[in-house]
Amino acid sequence: VDSDVLAVVMEQTTDFKRRLGIDYYVTGLTFDQEGIKIWLAELGAKLQSGLEFYGKGLQLFITDLVFSTALIGRALTGYTLKPREVRTLRRTFKDV
Repeated sequence: VDSDVLAVVMEQTTDFKRRLGIDYYVTGLTFDQEGIKIWLAELGAKLQSGLEFYGKGLQLFITDLVFSTALIGRALTGYTLKPREVRTLRRTFKDV
């Protein structure tokens, strides 16, 4: 094994141990501040993505409810609903 290859492997091993939080040279409890910052940034991005997803879903659901209410109002006034409108009502009430 070449000394350059060995140096690269040692550097990667040290970096890997640091990312895993394994450091045998330090005694006591230690925290990897860089790792914690990265984890918090990823957590914040996932949280934002999840909130956007549920917000968009809630917006679509409310839009469906408003449209279904309008269809029910039309049906109560004597309008005959088309099959497509009936399917829309059934789908919306399944969601509820």
